[in-house]
Amino acid sequence: MGGRHTRNTRGGKDELKPISRGSHEWLELGLTLVDSLDTMWLMGLSHEFDEARKWVKEEMVIGVDKDVNLFETTNRIMGGLLSTYHLTQDQLFLDKAKELGDMLLPCFKSPSGIPFSDINLKTGHSHAPAWGPDSSVSEVSTIQLEFRDLSKLTSDLKYQVRFGVC
Repeated sequence: MGGRHTRNTRGGKDELKPISRGSHEWLELGLTLVDSLDTMWLMGLSHEFDEARKWVKEEMVIGVDKDVNLFETTNRIMGGLLSTYHLTQDQLFLDKAKELGDMLLPCFKSPSGIPFSDINLKTGHSHAPAWGPDSSVSEVSTIQLEFRDLSKLTSDLKYQVRFGVC
């Protein structure tokens, strides 16, 4: 996770292909970088962490015009930002997590009460997965941790009330 890792993720690529030195875009949210922030911090990789923080501050665009999966985006992006906030107390990471949380809220406006699995973060259009009419129960139940944590940290119940918890 040294310098090469950060250089490869600096552009905010989601998944790295180390053998081919390529990358794959999936969420277009800097998945590998954000998911690695807490690890960089814990390992004392201060230079790499500072570069990654700079990318989050200056280049990370939460409102991508693309459908993203609620579970993966919540678990890996929001979770990565919240974990890093807890470790560093750096408001930047909480602010980005809140911005993302706000953009994910339309997923919870489904007729069944079970959140839609996919959302375009720019338009706010959310919908069921392509493979069926309903979201996976395991996916939508595990995202409670991040949304409850976001409610606690922001003192805003709108995130956890989606799960019937006040």
